[in-house]
Amino acid sequence: TQSLEKEEASKSLGHDKAVYSSSQAEEVKKAEQIALLKTAMSKQKEMEDSLKLVVTNEDDDANSSSSSSSSSSIIVDENYLKGKKVVVFRNVENKTYTVTSPLIKVFLEHCKSFTLNVNSNIITQHIEISNCSSLTLNVSQRCSTVQIDLSSSCTCNYSPSTFSGIDDRLYHAGATDLKVNYAGQTVECDYVKDGARQRGEQSKEEYQFAVFVNEGKLVNEPLTRIGESRVCILFPFSKVTNVKHT
Repeated sequence: TQSLEKEEASKSLGHDKAVYSSSQAEEVKKAEQIALLKTAMSKQKEMEDSLKLVVTNEDDDANSSSSSSSSSSIIVDENYLKGKKVVVFRNVENKTYTVTSPLIKVFLEHCKSFTLNVNSNIITQHIEISNCSSLTLNVSQRCSTVQIDLSSSCTCNYSPSTFSGIDDRLYHAGATDLKVNYAGQTVECDYVKDGARQRGEQSKEEYQFAVFVNEGKLVNEPLTRIGESRVCILFPFSKVTNVKHT
């Protein structure tokens, strides 16, 4: 009853109608800022979703029937994309796709026996691959960042001059039997064999490595931790022992 009396007294003073202290004003301001941020994030997600095309085995035939395609490769062109600029390949099996139109970003999720030929510009120069197996990625346009996580038996083939920049990286975590080919060199990656270890709450599968070109050599190095941040070793001090010349 005492709390009810206080509540009624507060209402009688109009405290439920208007700001009556500097601390309350600050709380109201914070709430307004949070609401604006949530609205902006919601609009951002809506915009991203409007640009996204999700490709699955189920709708593959319907999509490919209206695009330039063949039994060997489905062409991802403007006709196929229908205005979309972000493509998510999800649960696609035994297919080959060739990208011939510019995209903002590409995702591959839970794909098997899958081949992707990147013959056009990726605006963000970013491709993400997760939970895939027996996958081949052929890159003929420069793509600065490829991320491969929790995947097995994947091969990434880079054409000449597509992977030699100082910022070009193939990041991987929890990947087994991963092969990266560039400039006549092949580096083989396996998170267990490469020495992944648990760091605090981070599991071995989350331990990250990076493949890149260092002084003309294709190398695979772990990411190192500096303070609370993880950074890629640009010029590793360790010896290169897992590069095979082909």
